[in-house]
Amino acid sequence: MAKKILITGVNGFLGKALWEYIKAKQFSFEVFGVDHAKLLSSRRLFLCDVSDKKDVLKIIYYIRPDYIFHLSGGRMNAEKELLRNNILATRVLLEVVNSVSNYCPRIIIPGSAAEYGRTVSPVRETALTRPVSFYGLAKNTQTNLGLMYARTGLDVVVGRIFNVCGYGTPPTLSLGHFSREIALIEKSKKRLVIQTRNLRMKRDFLDIKDVCSALLKVAQGGKSGEIYNICSGNSFLMRDLLNELIGYSQVDNIAIKEDNESVQEVDISVGSNTKIKKVTGWKPKVTISQSLKSTLRFYRDFLSKGQI
Repeated sequence: MAKKILITGVNGFLGKALWEYIKAKQFSFEVFGVDHAKLLSSRRLFLCDVSDKKDVLKIIYYIRPDYIFHLSGGRMNAEKELLRNNILATRVLLEVVNSVSNYCPRIIIPGSAAEYGRTVSPVRETALTRPVSFYGLAKNTQTNLGLMYARTGLDVVVGRIFNVCGYGTPPTLSLGHFSREIALIEKSKKRLVIQTRNLRMKRDFLDIKDVCSALLKVAQGGKSGEIYNICSGNSFLMRDLLNELIGYSQVDNIAIKEDNESVQEVDISVGSNTKIKKVTGWKPKVTISQSLKSTLRFYRDFLSKGQI
């Protein structure tokens, strides 16, 4: 019998990407998704408020998934929504699973590099977490909730994800924003300037497809109660990445207007992927150049359809 996977937050960037990745690879899983709105068309997608115990309990009883990828939440501008969708929803899910008799699925929680804050790179999972943003604090609380329940007997693993790019990257993320601006410039042939904060920071980027493959590897081969960095292990200067994206554009003379006075929360954020490689055998396959091209293609595709 095929194993069942449940993805919470299936409409989000990561949730949708994982759904499509599993479908495209034709893995022998039955995949189900829940979200507060039913945007994708499938009989295996359900409306559910993941912060509501009754809703979650109904879904768990109906599907009884073997793996739960708890991908709802993420970044929100409002602090109340950030807390509700990352911390409260996680606690509700863990409590519900814990309350079901003779049931112990593997729960995969996506952490964030923002949990580490300012630290020495490449950062390992054993490093102390010192978040310097409210988002990093919320994600670190979510991680600690998962690990606490793991100590009481639930099967929980954490995949701590660094920066992501590739097809579908939202404009709220830096490379998504740059790609969207380039696509709009190509369309209008006007506004040949990209405005940005300072580009002196270095980041560890990984393509969304590699993130999805890493999450599946952690789900199948990770150890309960453990954290695994999901990252490339490489340092990329943001200025170089933007210049490379501009190099792929169909318009000459795109200028960069950089705010050199803006201050970043963390200047350098690079992870070590030694642990996940050793434990699961995972390794990234998509190069940064391939991923940048995919990110730009996503916005060209959407612009051609009149969706941005």
